[in-house]
Amino acid sequence: MKRIEVHVITGAVTEIELTPEEIAALPPPPPPPPPPPPAPRKMQVTKLRLVEALAALDKLRAAYALLKLEAPLADLTDAELVLRERWQAAYSLDLLAPEVKPFLFALGLNAESLFDTPDAAPTMDAKP
Repeated sequence: MKRIEVHVITGAVTEIELTPEEIAALPPPPPPPPPPPPAPRKMQVTKLRLVEALAALDKLRAAYALLKLEAPLADLTDAELVLRERWQAAYSLDLLAPEVKPFLFALGLNAESLFDTPDAAPTMDAKP
């Protein structure tokens, strides 16, 4: 192992071989940084695919009732209004998102197995 010395005035660089005593006196190298946490799982699907799955499972009317799509604004809580507007604005949804999982649970569905059955297979949307 070598150490490098740079002369302050001339800038000359000198490599000097370390003695065993100098090597033994070196501090241990720092431990490697911990690996980054894994990215949260996502299950992104288009709203069209979800609507088709809900319709195939006869859950579409129940979903619309939960979203209160026909209710006047004055009858909605802030949370209900936010949920409805997110639904209206969304092109795709993460079925594992904290806002979506309770919605599916209220319909008696599980995001993990929603598209496992042939009845729920999308007919118009090729990819999520």
